Amino acid sequence: MRPVPAIEAILATPALWRGRQTAGDGRRVISSGWPTLDALLPGGGWPLGSLIEIGIAAPGSGECALFFPLWRDSDIKHATSAGAAAGRALARRSGSSANSTHRANPANPATTAIALIDPPFLPYAPGWQHAGIELSRLWWISANSERQRLWAAEQSLRSGVCNAVLLWPQNIDANALRRLQLAAESAATLGLCFRPEGELAHASHAPIRLRLQPCSDYWNIELVKCRGRTGGAKCTIARVPLHNRMPAHATYDRRTGI
Repeated sequence: MRPVPAIEAILATPALWRGRQTAGDGRRVISSGWPTLDALLPGGGWPLGSLIEIGIAAPGSGECALFFPLWRDSDIKHATSAGAAAGRALARRSGSSANSTHRANPANPATTAIALIDPPFLPYAPGWQHAGIELSRLWWISANSERQRLWAAEQSLRSGVCNAVLLWPQNIDANALRRLQLAAESAATLGLCFRPEGELAHASHAPIRLRLQPCSDYWNIELVKCRGRTGGAKCTIARVPLHNRMPAHATYDRRTGI
């Protein structure tokens, strides 16, 4: 009979997480760019290699803009020109009409791609650009089915080329969420999964789940689940930082998600 390992050895297993354990599990943490939100998150920001599940009332309510400061100021610079080429090959292999409106620039290895998997609306390019995000980093991957979308998201997370992978799944089960979480862990990439807020009532493997509710010029954010913090913590932040507001002549189209 094999000896039963000591309880200390079991508790030291990296794959084991205890309910009130802090986020200090060795993962890098990067600031969200919103001090109030950082104060809400254990470790002071988003832990890299995580699937973040965002509950929204409807797509196109400005959910992408919550992450603009992260992409503008991020110091994650691990993409290479070879990696960018691999990412383009990934889009072609997806068995879809993998259209990339803007691709990562292979001549600049410091840039990393932001992959949008079948966004429900056309992103408002001037809004992204005004936020300080190079449009050449945006990859738009189109797919013909939910299965292809999930496959493309998983492969993008594993590629090591992407800074973040965004998807708006129409139908996703616990096993698929688990695969996405493991894929994010494998390359220290952020996976952003935007889902109807009613889905937050069901169990999920995502280590971070939050509810995002736009209200005029503010977001109300509720941390539904987060390793290292009891669910239910809330905060309110301005939707666009004062120093980075769009010029007065520019207009927002809420359907674009900006």
